[in-house]
Amino acid sequence: LRGNLTPQPVEGGDSNVFLWNGEVFGGVNLETTDNDTQVMFDYLSKCDSESEILSLFASVHGPWAFIYYHSPSHCLWFGRDFFGRRSLLWQFNQDLQKAFCLSSVIVPISEDRKST
Repeated sequence: LRGNLTPQPVEGGDSNVFLWNGEVFGGVNLETTDNDTQVMFDYLSKCDSESEILSLFASVHGPWAFIYYHSPSHCLWFGRDFFGRRSLLWQFNQDLQKAFCLSSVIVPISEDRKST
């Protein structure tokens, strides 16, 4: 860990939301006192296109997983590094109109909560 802890999710003034589970070892400029989460969010906030977002994550050296909601375009981005060194799990409800769940941890669902 480097820099001050950044509470998550990180939310920007434009209503973008970012969750980060990773460590940047290179590929993105940051100082030893910078926090990876805040630096990645700052870079994302400057991206103007899908290709810039993809290029940003392609350049990161180190293990990572993220979830990013880009409010102006109503797009949800999520992914993890090529080797999958940070967990990122997703589940679709059988009725896709009802639920989509993203998480970096598995939380057991009790029998009484399965029906909701």
